[in-house]
Amino acid sequence: MCLLYLKATQMGMDFPKWPDLVKYGRGRDDVVMLFNEIANEYKQTSTSCDLVIVVLPGKNSDIYMTVKESSDMIHGIMSQCVLMKKRSTSITSHMLKYHLKSKHSQGTIQTHHSGVP
Repeated sequence: MCLLYLKATQMGMDFPKWPDLVKYGRGRDDVVMLFNEIANEYKQTSTSCDLVIVVLPGKNSDIYMTVKESSDMIHGIMSQCVLMKKRSTSITSHMLKYHLKSKHSQGTIQTHHSGVP
């Protein structure tokens, strides 16, 4: 999360230092259960969830499709899947995707060329 926060800040985006919720699961059934828990938690606190970041240990289309179905189609929550082995090399790409997908996106992204990939 620290890398996401740092990259988002460099890009002029507002991003929390730490997530509201952290959940762990292992398979498709866990994904469905965890998204239900996340949706219920936000409903109970009358707050909205801007993004769920899902770290996948490897490419698994069944889990990926379950994440997208549970997040986008069932609960209307934006999600971004990240492969664990590639997470540090694709932070900028994920932040750009988040910014473009965000319903609350306003303005433009300020990119700073500081030599950080």
